[in-house]
Amino acid sequence: MCISTAYAHSEKGAVLAQMVASVAQKDGSVIMTDILGKATVVPGSLRSADLTRGVLLIEPAAETALQPA
Repeated sequence: MCISTAYAHSEKGAVLAQMVASVAQKDGSVIMTDILGKATVVPGSLRSADLTRGVLLIEPAAETALQPA
């Protein structure tokens, strides 16, 4: 099982979600679901996914106000 942490822009960016088990992109948003089934939706796009290292990089939409995970 590949569990990941999602960051805004880069690994030095804000943590958007932790313990992410699945990720999908729909209607201009990235939907990340953690191992407990809690979904985190961030308007924007998936920039990259390194599942070996457990890192998801999300490019939030320009108007998105980020809230810490």
